[in-house]
Amino acid sequence: GYAWAQAALGIKFTSGEQVTESFYDAIRWYRKAAAKGHPGAMLNMSFCYRQGLGCSRDFVEAKAWAQKAAIFDCCKDAAINQLIMI
Repeated sequence: GYAWAQAALGIKFTSGEQVTESFYDAIRWYRKAAAKGHPGAMLNMSFCYRQGLGCSRDFVEAKAWAQKAAIFDCCKDAAINQLIMI
């Protein structure tokens, strides 16, 4: 599948828009998109791990995903903010 479509499905499951809200399903779709290099999905993975949404709370994993997202210019500022909050 396409990374942007997988990330969009993650957002839908996070918000409950047109589907039943499920952070477990959201993180599953974010993980697929992140594996294909989608920086927004990487940032969302960091947020989910930091908050323990759909996964166990894991600050090491949250930091790792934020650092991966930070290499992309489009997500650099948001990733830095995420790292500060970890």
